[in-house]
Amino acid sequence: MGNKQNKTKNNSKKNKYKDEDEEDDYYIFNREIYIPPLTDYKYFNKRMPYTMEEKEISDEEQKKISEIIPEKINLTSFPEIKESKIKVIIDTDLGTDWDDAMALMYALRIPKIEILGITTNYGIPKLRAKVIQKILDAYEKQNPEKNKIPVISGASRPLGTHRELMLYGHEGQPFFNSKELKENIKMDFIMNQEQENAAKFISDQIKKNPNEIKIISIGIPTNIGLAIKNNPEIIPLIKEIIIMGCGSSVEERTKKDFNPIEQIKNGKIISLYPNHNISGDSLATKIIFNSKIPIKIVSHTVSSKFWSEGNLIDFFKKKAKEEKDKKKSYNT
Repeated sequence: MGNKQNKTKNNSKKNKYKDEDEEDDYYIFNREIYIPPLTDYKYFNKRMPYTMEEKEISDEEQKKISEIIPEKINLTSFPEIKESKIKVIIDTDLGTDWDDAMALMYALRIPKIEILGITTNYGIPKLRAKVIQKILDAYEKQNPEKNKIPVISGASRPLGTHRELMLYGHEGQPFFNSKELKENIKMDFIMNQEQENAAKFISDQIKKNPNEIKIISIGIPTNIGLAIKNNPEIIPLIKEIIIMGCGSSVEERTKKDFNPIEQIKNGKIISLYPNHNISGDSLATKIIFNSKIPIKIVSHTVSSKFWSEGNLIDFFKKKAKEEKDKKKSYNT
């Protein structure tokens, strides 16, 4: 670990740029990352239930879930990954919090995947697409040999859900000023956008690359549900959908020593609360899960165990403080 850190420091000294923004871009997209083995990961036992869960599942729903009889799953062997390159489409609601931005920057640096396109969804997809384009501009500036990645603005409203559209009012900051943000979050603007561009892109790419594409869903799944609804012929052509969705396991709230891995090994049911992504468009979610497409879920129970720290996070904190201080100076 020490050697890798020293190497990183030495590399950063060798790369000097006249423009400060260029140096920042290099730091984000090209520095080495040390990934510890899972056994050494200090947050592995962290418990952090999803905060909205209790409002999103009823006793009646929980009773129905508990009556499901699960199949026993073999967790001792996994299929070998044989692909030299994995083709993916990333569908995201990037722009509200910074988790999807971190995921995108991480994905850009994985040599084994080929990102065919990035689609945006939920409320303000056009603004989200602009934020993504800024990230890609910085990446492409430092990696001119890479193919340009298309960004497609998708559905602004869900196919169907039980809850209201949730926007926090800081989407797109600090890239866009408050006036532009206010224009984008007006309900008339949200409701009257073209809804099917991203769904069409997904369908077209699947048809061009049958049985080769994995769709990575890290936002509200409207675009994916819409693509399947409009073009059901793509269902057998989708290699896999990987969903960051569902919250903490229900039992995790009540049992201190609850171990979901042991539960699954023993054929026990693991019921997960719906989270923002799933309940943001419950109809699209139903379309996807009823489609028989191979699906992997990375739930909040899993993602909440993995926390980022170190130089890169310190870098982002510094930038966030600078922007916050700028905002304060504007208001005084």
